[in-house]
Amino acid sequence: MWQQITSLTIFVAVTNLCYGFNPDNVQCCNCMTMNPQGVGSVEPQIMPSPYVIHVAKIDRGQYDTRKDLNVNLTADHTEKGFRSFMIQARRVDPNRRTGEPIGTFTSLDSAVLAVEDCPGTYGAALVSSDFSEKRNVRLVWNSFDTFQGHLEFRVTFVQDETTFWVREKSVTIYDPNEPIAEMKRPEYILAPIRTIDVTDCGSKKGCYRMPEGCREIECEYIVTWRNINAGTTEFEMSAITDGFNDRYFALGLSTDIYMGDDLVFECVHNHTSGRVEVFQSINYKDNTNKRLIKPKDGLLSEEGSYNNGRLRCRFRRDNRVNNEELTNYGLISRPWRLLMARGPSHRGNILPHDIVVGHLPLASPEEVSLDVGADITGRARYHLVKAHACLMLLAWIFFAPIGLIWMKYYTTMWPNSRFLGQKYWLVTHFNCTVWVVILVIISVILIFIEAGGWSYFHELPQKAHPILGIIVFICIIVI
Repeated sequence: MWQQITSLTIFVAVTNLCYGFNPDNVQCCNCMTMNPQGVGSVEPQIMPSPYVIHVAKIDRGQYDTRKDLNVNLTADHTEKGFRSFMIQARRVDPNRRTGEPIGTFTSLDSAVLAVEDCPGTYGAALVSSDFSEKRNVRLVWNSFDTFQGHLEFRVTFVQDETTFWVREKSVTIYDPNEPIAEMKRPEYILAPIRTIDVTDCGSKKGCYRMPEGCREIECEYIVTWRNINAGTTEFEMSAITDGFNDRYFALGLSTDIYMGDDLVFECVHNHTSGRVEVFQSINYKDNTNKRLIKPKDGLLSEEGSYNNGRLRCRFRRDNRVNNEELTNYGLISRPWRLLMARGPSHRGNILPHDIVVGHLPLASPEEVSLDVGADITGRARYHLVKAHACLMLLAWIFFAPIGLIWMKYYTTMWPNSRFLGQKYWLVTHFNCTVWVVILVIISVILIFIEAGGWSYFHELPQKAHPILGIIVFICIIVI
């Protein structure tokens, strides 16, 4: 009887697990953010989408409310199609409501099942209702009765539950009744600066890039450095971002692989002014960052650009700066660990970066001297953090449930049998409980050694993790 119940429980658990990881479970999408539903904390892809939004050619790029417009969604640059999508036409002008759908869509392919969603005053979105792989979806956009300003098509492509692109945009289609001049970007938009040359990596310049051996256009992160003369170092920084406005990419010079007591060079995009600028700041031990009083002190030149999601900066820095805040941060005074991070900014000021998968900062696997060439890749490993996680999982996912199950359901089993004078359920429960205590104590010690003390976080849920950990640790010891 117990064997049948156990087998049934395992079967249900495995079936539920498999169903939970079925990519067909990803539902598309939230009406405002256009983020897929059911993906948990998974972040959208930040690399360019392999899927393309093709808009039919129209006279002078202007749409006509009396005519339909063909829009195709195609997998031009990949062998793998997308399973689900949402498409909306939205206004471009930020002074008008940009989050509501304009017009409606009709699918020309009977094999592609799609339904209207997110109904509004001026139109609705179109969402696929089947999860078959799609490589070419032919649609017709039906404009609203009156012109609604300059528009663009926004599409979310879902490949599976961990791979999706959100709010990919098409070319702009223009309202003939509104002047295009009003849609110009700020005048201080910098043209793309010269790309980073990687042919001299390891010889004439030092490079730290991810992934290994990438060209700049392929790199998720890349930083280079080279000596211009005895007193000047030139840095180049480039990273791919999620394509939204106000983003930054930061390079930290650290004595270890952790945030704290680091000199930081910030490459920051400010969409309000259209500028991409370089600033200097300091990371402190409590995981805070403070910009220098004179954030450009020692910078001899700088240039930057932000185009197609690629944020790029190039600047020259005096190796010896007469600044009290920089006393301990001589560029060539010692080897440094390189830290790289990216995240959101606001009006030129950087905000905390995410610490989810895909957004964790990188730390170089070794120290590098900025006065010599090197070509490094990879990242530092936090072995004690992994050991902490593994021991906690072993304690709470394996030993704790087994101990509880034996205490609750097996007390009446084998009433006449003993192991060293004790009933089987008591022996199993006692040993599992002891292992939970031992593993938790060891894992807490390991994480304190790794972090060098208390871990500081300023936002939930990360802020709650060390607090809950200490509460659990105290309960384990006391109870």
